[in-house]
Amino acid sequence: MKILLVDDHPLFRKGMVETMAGMPFGVETLEARSAQEALVLLGEHADIDYLFLDLQLPDMDGLTFLGELEARALAVPVVVLSAEDGVRRVDRCLRAGAQGYLSKSALADEIAEALTAMETVGYYVERALRGPLRDYRRGMTVDQRLGTRLTRRQQQVLERLAEGMSNRDIAQALDISVSTVKGHVATLFALLGAGSRTQCISLARKKGLTL
Repeated sequence: MKILLVDDHPLFRKGMVETMAGMPFGVETLEARSAQEALVLLGEHADIDYLFLDLQLPDMDGLTFLGELEARALAVPVVVLSAEDGVRRVDRCLRAGAQGYLSKSALADEIAEALTAMETVGYYVERALRGPLRDYRRGMTVDQRLGTRLTRRQQQVLERLAEGMSNRDIAQALDISVSTVKGHVATLFALLGAGSRTQCISLARKKGLTL
């Protein structure tokens, strides 16, 4: 497994690299101090599995960086690392295209759990944040959950869901991993308040998000 860690604090990067090295499965960690360094490394290493992203970068804020990844069609799954754990921030990051969210105080066992979840279902939110995030989203209308729009990748996945394609077929069509598709599907379910693929598609059609 190859991970790109994007954070401008050298001591935090050092601690994360040591934590990753102690994982029960092999992890190679690349380091970037800025968004521009991260983009260069993504261009040089096509085999990066996950990107761990600090939201406070010296040259670009994390949410803008997520938009830049989408604009460049870089489909690497992103796990946000943040010192802030307010549910509004978590929700905003996930709606912007991140597949995971961890606080910077997360312990090694939760980081390992996050990596395992990203491999299997393509989505992870820190344990302590799940309940508050769920409650926060339940208090929102569908329009509020969706915000102004879906990301381009979320829209692509949704359209193929509506065509009846399986996760594997969607992954092949979009040239992304099955786990990444699963992460986008989980995000769509959360945004639309759906409990199944059928309900997700039905709600999306009612909102005019797909045919």
